[in-house]
Amino acid sequence: MPSNDPNAGPTLISILDPKKEQIKALIVSLMLSSSPRIQSQLSEALAVIEKHDFPKAWPTLLPELVTSLQKAAQVSDYASINGILGTANSIFKKFRYQYKTNDLLLDLKYCLDNFATPLLEVFLKSASVIDSAIALGGGSVATLRPLFESQRLCCRIFFTLNCQELPEFFEDHMREWMGEFKKYILDLHGLQIYNLWRYKFWFFRVLLPSIIVHVNPTF
Repeated sequence: MPSNDPNAGPTLISILDPKKEQIKALIVSLMLSSSPRIQSQLSEALAVIEKHDFPKAWPTLLPELVTSLQKAAQVSDYASINGILGTANSIFKKFRYQYKTNDLLLDLKYCLDNFATPLLEVFLKSASVIDSAIALGGGSVATLRPLFESQRLCCRIFFTLNCQELPEFFEDHMREWMGEFKKYILDLHGLQIYNLWRYKFWFFRVLLPSIIVHVNPTF
């Protein structure tokens, strides 16, 4: 019942479980088929639900995101790729801020087991497409912007999944990650030439701490 007190704070309305399950079953596919503006709003709604339910009460979410990401990557659908990566980035954010506990580490392991490999695959695929586009002279701003946005999101997720500790998967594949990070830190793609300087700034701000923490002699 809404309060008549004008000074009262907002009233949180609980969603009944059957309705919530219906939303959870449809929200990912609906989000990916929507315009970017609606996609952003649905991603925020998904993030609200996952704070309470993910992963234990929403075991289908991450597998559905991974399947959708792999399908989108096969056809280079970067609107969908970036929507999925943005959603994943939102649901992984808790690993940046919460204290390390056994429950948190179990959730982190679940996310790593399901998402670390497809994340690296998309990251390396996008890196290859960027290199090819620039080498062939086809590196227009319209072509490169969604690709660099994908890399930005991949790097952000990398940073998030490494906040608690250095997982074995990333340790095993550090050369691949750091090889691409080096390109972005040194701006070997000439981001300013393509008027994509904001990505250069972002790579400095986020990647340098990761390189400092995880740098090894092979880098």
